Amino acid sequence: MKRFMFLSIGVLCLAIAVLIGFYVGSQRADAQTPAGTVFFVAGGAYQAILPNGDIYYNYYNENAGGLWPAARYRGNFWGGTVSTDKSTWGTVKGQYNK
Repeated sequence: MKRFMFLSIGVLCLAIAVLIGFYVGSQRADAQTPAGTVFFVAGGAYQAILPNGDIYYNYYNENAGGLWPAARYRGNFWGGTVSTDKSTWGTVKGQYNK
C-alpha cells in the first residue's frame, strides 16, 4: 500500500512539473522589425527602406531644372523570394550515400 502511495505522489509531482513547464515555457514569439521607414543619403541620392525590405531611391536632377523625379524601385534588401524545390528525405539521403 505504501509503494502505491509513493508511486501516485511521484506521478502527480511529474504531472505538475510538466504543466508548470508548459505554462512558463510557452511564450508568444514576435519578430523584431523597425516600426517605420528608414531614410538615408548615399551616393548623392536619397534612399528609403520600407519595413518589408523594399528600397526606393530619388535624386536631385540639376539638368532638368532642379526637379525631383518620382521615386524609383531599386530592389528588395532581403533579395526577394527564395526558390524551393520539392525533395524527399530519400533523395536528400541519396545524395550523401554515393
